[in-house]
Amino acid sequence: MAKINLLPWREERRENLKREFFTLLIAAGFAGMLLAAVVYKVFDAQLEDQLAANQLIEFQKTAIEAELKDVGEFDKTRAQLETRIGAVHDLQAGRAAVVHYFDDLVKAMPAEDIYLTEVSRVGGQYTIKGKGSSPNVVSEFLRNLDVSQWYQNAFMTGFTQANNLADSTTGAAAGAAVASVTGAAASGSSATQAEFKPISALPLPEETYGLFDVTVSVEEPKGKQPQGAAASPGQAPVVLGATTPAPAVAVAQ
Repeated sequence: MAKINLLPWREERRENLKREFFTLLIAAGFAGMLLAAVVYKVFDAQLEDQLAANQLIEFQKTAIEAELKDVGEFDKTRAQLETRIGAVHDLQAGRAAVVHYFDDLVKAMPAEDIYLTEVSRVGGQYTIKGKGSSPNVVSEFLRNLDVSQWYQNAFMTGFTQANNLADSTTGAAAGAAVASVTGAAASGSSATQAEFKPISALPLPEETYGLFDVTVSVEEPKGKQPQGAAASPGQAPVVLGATTPAPAVAVAQ
């Protein structure tokens, strides 16, 4: 005999399927939430690691900037030290150069009829003032300076000739002396008793010299050259200090 199921099995099956669907949906939701939590934790850990790395980088950057600042101070100090060392080297080199300058200056002076009263320097140029008997003597002085390896571009800016009063002064003084001797003889006194006034008005030869101004540039030679090197074309070679010793340089106080 056949059995007939009169129960509402379709509704029951539908309820079971529905129950299974919601169960799976809830499980999927929990799985998704768990996965999201795991991903969040992973990314949060990575973010914390990155933030820690950024902080470390910032700290190292600050330390490097401080070191760079110290390096800048060191560079500045080194530049100052190099400047001082260069100044010391220049002074050491200049000590020998000054000796050569004045040595050649003395050698360039003619043996007589000229002397210096003032020597001054501004930068790489000397200004020389003095007295000479004539412009020809000063010209010889300039030629000797041009021959020197330590001087160049010697130029006389001016020459002022002094008034020649030596002859008239000498004649007046001699006339006064003769008049004194004649008066003593006329009064009957001996020549030994005649009073002679000292002839203090006689001028020295240097007092008749003219004033001159000379400018000359100085430059340290690149190579050592022998004394008395050949002069430029059209100019006779001059050997400095070869014949007579040079006079002393008189510098105004």
